[in-house]
Amino acid sequence: MNCPFVFLLGQQSMKNLNKMHVTHVVDHHKLGDLTTSEPVYLRFEPVGCTATILTKLFRENNLEIDQKLAFLLISAILSDTLHFQ
Repeated sequence: MNCPFVFLLGQQSMKNLNKMHVTHVVDHHKLGDLTTSEPVYLRFEPVGCTATILTKLFRENNLEIDQKLAFLLISAILSDTLHFQ
C-alpha cells in the first residue's frame, strides 16, 4: 500500500504502517520508530498541531486553502491543542 503522508508515529501510528510505502512524514511530535527502505521527506516542527505545519506548507507553495479545508485544519488545531489550553 502506498502512503504518501504519515502524521502519527510510534504508539499513535496506524496499525499496518510497516506494510505501507511511506514517502513523507509531517508531524509535531518527536520522531518515533519509523523505519523506511529508502529516504523520505521529513518535516517536524515544535508547534501545537500538525495542521499548523500543513498550513505553512500550503502558504510556502502558494496553494489556496478553501473553506472546507480551512474548517478541517481549524478543527484539527482545536482538537490537538485541547482548545488552546
